[in-house]
Amino acid sequence: MMAEQSESYFQRFRRHVYSTPKSYLSFIDSYMKVYKEKYETISTLADKVNGGLKKLQQAGEDVRQMRKALDEKERKLSEAIKETDILLGEITDSKGRSEKKKNEVSAVKDVLSEEHAKVARGKKEAEEDLAAAQPALEEAREALNAITQADMKTLKAMQKPPEIVKRIFDGVCILLHLPLAPVSTEMVRGKPMIGDSWKVSGMALVARADCLKQLQDFSDHDKDDINEETCELLLPYLQMEDFNTTRARQASGNGAGPCTWVRAMHTYHNIAKFVAPKIEALREAEGKLRVANAKLQAKVDELTHVEAELARCQSRLDAATTRKQDLAEDTERTKKRMGAANSLIEALSGERDRWTVQSNEFKELTKLLVGDCALACAFVSYCGPFNAEFRQLLLTKHFYGDCTKRRLPVTENLSVARFLIDEQQITDWNIEGLPADDHSVQNGIMITRSPKFPLLVDPQGQGLRWLRSRLLPLGVKVTHLSDRDFLDVLRDHLQEGRPLIIENVTEEIDPMLNPVLEKTLIRSGRSLGLIINDKLHEYNEDFKLFMTSKLANPHFAPELYAKCTIIDFTVTMTGLEQQLLGRVIGKEKAELEEERAKLVEEVNANE
Repeated sequence: MMAEQSESYFQRFRRHVYSTPKSYLSFIDSYMKVYKEKYETISTLADKVNGGLKKLQQAGEDVRQMRKALDEKERKLSEAIKETDILLGEITDSKGRSEKKKNEVSAVKDVLSEEHAKVARGKKEAEEDLAAAQPALEEAREALNAITQADMKTLKAMQKPPEIVKRIFDGVCILLHLPLAPVSTEMVRGKPMIGDSWKVSGMALVARADCLKQLQDFSDHDKDDINEETCELLLPYLQMEDFNTTRARQASGNGAGPCTWVRAMHTYHNIAKFVAPKIEALREAEGKLRVANAKLQAKVDELTHVEAELARCQSRLDAATTRKQDLAEDTERTKKRMGAANSLIEALSGERDRWTVQSNEFKELTKLLVGDCALACAFVSYCGPFNAEFRQLLLTKHFYGDCTKRRLPVTENLSVARFLIDEQQITDWNIEGLPADDHSVQNGIMITRSPKFPLLVDPQGQGLRWLRSRLLPLGVKVTHLSDRDFLDVLRDHLQEGRPLIIENVTEEIDPMLNPVLEKTLIRSGRSLGLIINDKLHEYNEDFKLFMTSKLANPHFAPELYAKCTIIDFTVTMTGLEQQLLGRVIGKEKAELEEERAKLVEEVNANE
């Protein structure tokens, strides 16, 4: 087909154009790259839009779930409020009972406080009275402690102890309630004396091994059993002038201790008999106090129970209040989230429709990608040498017709420029100096997209000026094949990976450039090289070569068409009109041009 169209082009415009198998290989290579790039771009956009639709759908489902959850939370909140009210009533009742019990306990405490004071006073008086008898008891205890077993053996060994010792032991027997001899009198040293009971009980008492222990036990435990009758029996003995420790010690040192003990027991009884009623009253008061204390303790226990119940109710109320508060806060958060979700869904309701349309469009674009990529890549690979009119003819009639004939899905009236690049890229090119007409934009696409190095038919020099401006930051250099240092410049740029422009190319190109144009690279380890004039030169993959010719209608050999991409950069009347219109708008309506550039930038940023 391209051979026929090349012949038709020659017949109409007298310009030679050739298509080679390498053009087809270039088309295949471009097709694979462009298809992959466009498919990934569309897939990415489709994924974003479909993701947005899924998010909206999920948001709607989440709102429905939140509505159910909110109903359940509001039900639980209502139950929690009722439960709190019930517990509040229970606590009010418990507080009333607790206050009543507190008042009862307080009243009992006041009464008991007075009783305690009375008992304390009585106890103090009794203890003070008993304290008066304490010296006698201590005297008796010391007297007993002073008696030893040896003393008792000495008394036991006496065949006829002194009269005072016999009477002393009669007093001991009276206290211990031992048998006594019938009452009698006898003359002792000319004075009448009571007959003793030494042989009846005294001698046997002294002979007992536990005599001292018996006296000590009586002092410790039985002294309160002494009665008035006993004391009356003791009184005659105690009134005798010789019944004292001095006379007893003079008569027998062993008898002084029992004498002191008998007198101490008599003294203790005389004191204790006045204290006993007080002690009895004290015991009675203490008994009543114990009963009252028991009642108080019962009241206190009841109060403790009521307060414990109150504390439990309060704890339950606190827990219920906390739960109610948590439920209320959670319910409010759910309401806010649901409100925000509803607002978002309502705000995006229009976007849902647009995204749905876009999602369907992306599916359609993916189907059309097979034919659209074929049209665009065929345009880049084959249409470079043709003028704007013939390019449009090839694209809309022949390429499009071939796709429809082969039943490939393809877009009618496809704009190659808009398909391959965006408005921002075109604007950047315009800023760099590329004319704004469609023909020049197409040429820019071919220059940047073609896998082969481009050769520009550029009689007006527009393409050269654009390339200089565009490649200046990359360290471009413009040279001629006729320059003396051309080979050195070429070698340096090959090694450094900087772009190189060869201008004023004629119809015949030095065969020295063939390895460069054909990219016949040699790999040595990690390095790449080219053989030029039988010398190996290092090659950097960033190297770019551009060639321009000022010939208006050059006739390049078919071999050159196979080696590079020939592009017609000749200014057309339509292109010139578009360029002039763009300059007039930029001059007269600069604000419109600025607004357009800003809109283009915003659109590209949103994409």
